[in-house]
This record gives sequence, structure tokens and C-alpha cells, in this order.
Amino acid sequence: MNAAIAEQRLRNQAVTQIRARTPEDLVAWLGAVQAQEYPHAKWALGLRLPGRTTEVQIERAIDDGSGTSRGH
Repeated sequence: MNAAIAEQRLRNQAVTQIRARTPEDLVAWLGAVQAQEYPHAKWALGLRLPGRTTEVQIERAIDDGSGTSRGH
């Protein structure tokens, strides 16, 4: 695969460029998060958030609905 295409895909999917600071903002920007298993959905969010974002913050956003499409 062409390295430029791979880099563009990672950037467009917010993997190499942070586009959101909170789980709520990220889910709003992505529109949805899909994963085969729940831990992988959390990992997909954590991967795209700033380094100081914790699993507890992601869990809290999911639990209260603010980190889901139903929270927006």
C-alpha cells in the first residue's frame, strides 16, 4: 500500500491527529464507534483521545450517555 494513502487514512480516522479532547466530542465527530467487543470500543476511543484521557473518563461518558450518539 502506498505510504501516503496509509497516512491519509490514519489522519482521516483521527488516529494520528487528535480531533477531539473528550469522549463526547469524539463520538460526535465520528458519528459512531463499532467494535466486536466492548473493551475494543473503549480502546478505539482511547486511541483517538489525548494521552491523559483515562479509561475511567471514557467509562463515565459511556455510562452517563454523553459519550454515545444518544447523548447528542
